[in-house]
Amino acid sequence: MRTRPRLLLLAPLPLACLLACEAARSPAPRATRSSAPIAAAEDEATSTPDEPRAARTPPGSYDEALAQLDSALEYDLRVAERTPKGWITLERAAGRLLERAALTGSFDDYARAEELIDRAFAIGRAGAGPFATRARLNFSLHRLPRVDPDLEAMSRRISQDNHYKARLAGLRADVAFQRGQYADALAGYEEALALREDFTGIVRLAHYRWKTADFDGALALYAKAEALLEDEPGRTLAWLHLQRGLMCLDRGRYDEAMTHYDASAAALPGYWLVDEHIAEILTLQGKTDEALARYRDIVERTGNPEFMDAIAGILLERGEEREGQLMVARARAAYDAMLARYPEAAYGHALEHFLEFGSQERALTLARENHALRPGADAKILLAQALLGAGEVKEARARIDEALASPIRTADLHRTAAAVARAEGDETGALAQEALARAINPRALE
Repeated sequence: MRTRPRLLLLAPLPLACLLACEAARSPAPRATRSSAPIAAAEDEATSTPDEPRAARTPPGSYDEALAQLDSALEYDLRVAERTPKGWITLERAAGRLLERAALTGSFDDYARAEELIDRAFAIGRAGAGPFATRARLNFSLHRLPRVDPDLEAMSRRISQDNHYKARLAGLRADVAFQRGQYADALAGYEEALALREDFTGIVRLAHYRWKTADFDGALALYAKAEALLEDEPGRTLAWLHLQRGLMCLDRGRYDEAMTHYDASAAALPGYWLVDEHIAEILTLQGKTDEALARYRDIVERTGNPEFMDAIAGILLERGEEREGQLMVARARAAYDAMLARYPEAAYGHALEHFLEFGSQERALTLARENHALRPGADAKILLAQALLGAGEVKEARARIDEALASPIRTADLHRTAAAVARAEGDETGALAQEALARAINPRALE
């Protein structure tokens, strides 16, 4: 059964969920500030009198948040029908769908957003269109090569205020982070904050501090971000508590993590992503009956194969082989469908399934694809694990050394480095790496 934190599909890496958080903090139906339309006048779009009133009221639950997004989306689509030659409303509707996708994790929402973005570009004048929104979409789906041209198009905009420049710098930094270009990422995050100190910029830098094991720095930044949340929608606060909980989980602090998850659940009741992380803590605490009940409910609500894997892990650990293998097969079929539809988004998550339950050969193929796409430290760690599983110790050493040379510091990094050293027959090196893993997370080797 897996003991490290699960890498959820499309969440909660900063930008994917910041799509929901940042856009939720902008009044509707203005073009969401993270959409960054190219023409200066398009940034000044104002609301209209017949906008659904519900869109202006902070939601009290996950279901209400989705209902408000759906109401606003229907409104935008009606406006788009009345203005068939204008692309601004199509972009706004696509932004709603990206907000929705960040909450639901549904590829269907991303597909609908992509369709609207394509329509917007088809009717826009040459050199105009929803470049920033398309960049957000492609980043969320891990299609990094498609992001670069749109960031370049954004940089050519004639009128750029500090808000716009900060948004562009932040997007570039997010891409650099995923590519393992950490110095560029840090410089970009700091540049964005120097241009405009806002919630999004602060939590981006907090995530960098967290992943480089500067936990005190990350906590201070998350506290600073929370201080900005006056009368904000609940999903923003829920997301913030979720980040703190995940950082506690990375450090093996299960009780602290649960405290933050409970606060997240209180801020946005019914949010499946929070429920999943509560189930994860329950599993780690040995409360598997309660965890199973939660996971089964979440699978029923989302169809997400990562939770099928969680169920399978518990069942197989208990010796319930038949039901466990049925769940493994169900998860594999779902991963295959995701890989066929959005391969880049599914690589890293599907390969973890195969590392734990399936073909090492297929895991290695997926790990190489994932690493080629976004060769950051996380991808190098997964590739090293897949290489070890395939008996390719020499290459595993090369990849883990690259990860160790980065500023990223996680228990999983050092645990994997220990496994590589032990495969090489270097017990002293393995013990040293295990000590580093326990320094971050005392439970890392449990």
